[in-house]
Amino acid sequence: MKIIVDKLKENRKVILFSFFLTILFFGINYKIEYATDTYYNFIQKGAWKACLDNGRPFLALCFYVLESLPISVGMIYHIMQLLGIIFLTITVSVLAITYKKYLEKENISIILAFLTVSNPLIIEYFLFEEKGIFMMAIFLNVEAALLTEKMWSEGKMRVSNICISLLCMLIAVLSYQSSTPVFVVTCLPFVVIHCKDAVDFIKKNVYIAIMYGFSMGCAFAVAKFILHTERATMSLNLIEGIGRAAVFLNNITFEKFANLPKGIFTIWCLMTVVAVVLTIIKAKVSKILAFMAFLYIWAGCAVVSFFVFVLNGSALASPRTAYSYGMIFGVVLFYR
Repeated sequence: MKIIVDKLKENRKVILFSFFLTILFFGINYKIEYATDTYYNFIQKGAWKACLDNGRPFLALCFYVLESLPISVGMIYHIMQLLGIIFLTITVSVLAITYKKYLEKENISIILAFLTVSNPLIIEYFLFEEKGIFMMAIFLNVEAALLTEKMWSEGKMRVSNICISLLCMLIAVLSYQSSTPVFVVTCLPFVVIHCKDAVDFIKKNVYIAIMYGFSMGCAFAVAKFILHTERATMSLNLIEGIGRAAVFLNNITFEKFANLPKGIFTIWCLMTVVAVVLTIIKAKVSKILAFMAFLYIWAGCAVVSFFVFVLNGSALASPRTAYSYGMIFGVVLFYR
C-alpha cells in the first residue's frame, strides 16, 4: 500500500494534469453526446443483448450487471460517463509516465500522451452509452503495450508480463474489437527505440503480430462459434479487401470524414511530416535510418488500423473503427 501511495505522490503532477485535460476534453464534447441506436437500447434496458449480437460478451456482461441493479437508466449513463473520465485519465497518466523516461520535459510527455490517446478520432466514442467500457478497452491495450515496453527496456521477456498482457488484450477485444490495434500502435516507437539489430527488430514485430493475432482470433472464434454473430465474417479476397482499406485510408486522410472538416486531417499530417523532416535533418545518427524509423511507425500505424477492412467486408469506416489511425500524431511526435 505504501508503494502505491509513494507512486501516486511521485507522479501527482502527471495525474492531475492528465485529469484536467480529460475533464476539459469531456466537457468540450459533452453537448454532442447523442447516438440513437445505443440510447434506444439504453432506455429499454436491453443494451446487453445488443452487445452480445455484436460479439462483445464482456461489454454485455457489464451492461447486464448494471441493468440488473435497482438504479435508473440515467444513473447507468452517469456511471459510464464517470468510468470514461477515470479510464481516460489513467491511460494518459500511465502513458505519460512511460514517455517521461525518454523525454526531458514532463509537460511534453503528458501532452504527447494525451494527444496519443485522445486523438481526433476519439470523439465518436463519447456518442455512445458504453463510453466507459470503450475507454477501459483503450487503457487495457495501452497497459499491455507498456508491459511489453518494460520487458524490452529491461532486456528480459517475462512469462508473467506476457500472460497479463494477453489477459488485458482479451478483455479489451471482448469489450470492443477495434480497440486491439491500440496495443500495436503504442508499441511501434518502442520497437525502434529498443531494437538492437535487424534480427531483434524482426523478433519484436513477430511478438506484436502474435499478440495481436491471438487476441483478434479469440474474439473472432467467440463471435462466430459461440455467439453466432452475423458480423463475424472473413473475406479471403485480399485484393478487394486491400482496395477497400485504401479507399477508407484516403477518405480519412484527405476527404471530409465524420465530424472532421475536409482537409483538417491532411493539415495535421503535413505538420507532423514537417516535424519529422526537421528531426531527420538534425539527426546525429544515420539520416537514412532515421527516415526508415519514422516510415516504419507511420506505415505500421496505417496498416494495423485498416487491416480489419481487408479481411472483413462488413466492417464500416467510422472514427471508432479507425481510432488507432489518429494515434499517429502522438506516437510520431513522441519518437521525434
